[in-house]
Amino acid sequence: MTLIVIAGCGRVGEKVAKMVNDRGYEVTVVDEDEGVCEYLRKKSLIDRVENGSVTDKDLLETLEINRCEHFVSLTNDQEDNGRSCEIVKNLDDSTHTVDRRTEKHSPIPSDNSDIEDIVYPKEHGARATVNLTTTRDFRALEDIEGDLELIEVRVR
Repeated sequence: MTLIVIAGCGRVGEKVAKMVNDRGYEVTVVDEDEGVCEYLRKKSLIDRVENGSVTDKDLLETLEINRCEHFVSLTNDQEDNGRSCEIVKNLDDSTHTVDRRTEKHSPIPSDNSDIEDIVYPKEHGARATVNLTTTRDFRALEDIEGDLELIEVRVR
């Protein structure tokens, strides 16, 4: 089973964890908030929940990063996201890293090659809302960076 580690499990992280779990992935979550961790343990949707800092190298070492295919850092702290990706890459360079940025134009250190992909939850949510509320016959694909995965096509 493919392991995905999600660092930060607020609203976005919880949804991502549930969706990848539903697709058959093994999911480990790390979050600083003990209340969030207890909530996730009670829901029993996630294979492993660890309470602690996403930048704690000792904690990250215990998460079997060597068998982790994807590490997704989704905290609200951009510095922590970048730092956790850096730590993971130092533990296992083959792990794919994804960093959450709060805004599309948030600065990313130019020397940080440890971040392979970036997500912008606010922008993605806004785009989906516009697509759902403006027209149901045509959906705009704009500001595409990197690979494109076409999710839905409606033909009438």
